[in-house]
Formats: sequence, C-alpha cells, structure tokens
Amino acid sequence: MGTVDYIAPEVIEGRNISFMLDFWSLGVIGYEFLTGIPPFNDTSPEQVLHNVVNKEIIWPETGSIVGE
Repeated sequence: MGTVDYIAPEVIEGRNISFMLDFWSLGVIGYEFLTGIPPFNDTSPEQVLHNVVNKEIIWPETGSIVGE
C-alpha cells in the first residue's frame, strides 16, 4: 500500500487513477516541507486514511514554529 500519509483519496477508494496522483503527493510533500508535519497526520494509520478521504487537514497556527 505505501505510506498512508501520501496516498490519494482515489487510491483509498479504489477509483480510477492517473498521473494527477503525482500532484496530490507533491502537494502533501510541499505541506510537510512548510509545516514539518504531514497534512493528514493523526494517531493511527486508519485515522490518517479517514482524514485523507474526508480532506480533514490539521492546519498549524500561523507563525508557529514546529517543535515548540
């Protein structure tokens, strides 16, 4: 399956996939570079998958520093 933090909703739901999944992964990686955490991060892989499918993103406080 792969790392759940980077899986697109189409893959989880078993829908048709295309090269657009690469843009999904790029967006996830970009978010992680900017904030220090994956956008759908949670306490279990199942919850991460739920967050991906329902597009529930954890937005950090503006101006916060990761690790503080």
